[in-house]
Amino acid sequence: MRIMLVDDEEDILRSVGGLLVDFGHEVIPARDGAEALRLLEGREGIGLIVSDIQMPGGDGIDLLRSVRARWPDVPVILMTGHGDDDKTVAAFHYGAYDYVKKPIRLKDLLACVERTEEEGRLAAQLLRGRQGLIQGQPASVGTILAGVAYEVQNPLAATMGHLQSLDTFWKVVRSALSASLPEDPAERKTLEFLLREMPGLLSEARGRLGRIAEVVRDVGAFVRQEGGGRRPINLIGCLKEAVETARSPASRGATFAESYDAEVVRVSANRQDLHRAFSHLLNNAVQAAQGREAPLVRVTARVRAGNGETEKRRNGVHPQPLLHPEAGKRRNGETGKESLSDSPPLPFSGSGVRGWVEVVVEDNGPGVPEEAQARVFDPFFTTRPVGEGLGLGLSICRGIVREHGGEMGFEAREGEGARFWVRLPVAQEEA
Repeated sequence: MRIMLVDDEEDILRSVGGLLVDFGHEVIPARDGAEALRLLEGREGIGLIVSDIQMPGGDGIDLLRSVRARWPDVPVILMTGHGDDDKTVAAFHYGAYDYVKKPIRLKDLLACVERTEEEGRLAAQLLRGRQGLIQGQPASVGTILAGVAYEVQNPLAATMGHLQSLDTFWKVVRSALSASLPEDPAERKTLEFLLREMPGLLSEARGRLGRIAEVVRDVGAFVRQEGGGRRPINLIGCLKEAVETARSPASRGATFAESYDAEVVRVSANRQDLHRAFSHLLNNAVQAAQGREAPLVRVTARVRAGNGETEKRRNGVHPQPLLHPEAGKRRNGETGKESLSDSPPLPFSGSGVRGWVEVVVEDNGPGVPEEAQARVFDPFFTTRPVGEGLGLGLSICRGIVREHGGEMGFEAREGEGARFWVRLPVAQEEA
């Protein structure tokens, strides 16, 4: 494994680095966090960072936060000394994989390194198996996922209940501790730190469990994809609710720009399913825009009255063709852009439906690499690191849209953001 060792003491770099080399690892030394970040920028394949927690010019916590923000799939082990207990707790809060105490015991460090190696191998094996399962035995996926979701639901509900109880108990304990802090300065400092940090840790645990619950719901939606329980609903209202949800702290500073043709556009839909589809679409855009200096997500909704032939006769021009996500694409040699001229009509155009509504979600992210564009809607396909999503969101979104008689596609060029669109037939009373 390629390991980056970060410490301001040359003796540690030589001794610990030498031991790791003796056990077959490649060691990249760095003397502070700034040097470590510079080396990370220029090197690939670093599987682990082992860093001192106390360093001049930026400690191990600062390095940990930077690594988690930019290279979230690289685990970080911190080396701690006497009196570092507060920082050790904070390190786990910011996502440290593990820690070892100084003076370093070889067996403790090697145990941590071997554990990260094994988990990395298992994650890669799981990813390969997941992709092979989808490609080789798609019919069995639904059965497997349904079983997994069922097995996870009950312990998840119990754990969330226990966490709620723990939250209640902590309020009682906090009140008692606040009323009787010890006189010893060291003990008092430790308890004050716990009083300050525990609410944040509980909140983060709730957020992580909520994410697991969301994944279980996504798996259930992927397996079912029934599209039942439809009635006329206001699509604009449903979309606005999804946008407001996406504006939460999880949006991480993204700006939303909205533009709607009307305040009320009715479609025949299952409101919960449609909200889920819009949420996945918006979350995908937010995640894509992260890393930009000013992440932007643009949301528009446009009503198109009449089918293509009606509009053509009325205006004397052919309406803009509707891009199908999987057929009719060809490159224009002069512009390099995709030609829409061969795109087949949507299922509902020209078939008695008198209009449609188009929802477009654009981001200013890095776009979609050309080699990945054909697989964007494949179940479990993702370009993100392992652990940052199942790759089901866009597949679920398109499945819901198609169950509602619509279609979904995208236009993207690498480095220029992405534009995803959803087109749904309006309810007859609206057309």
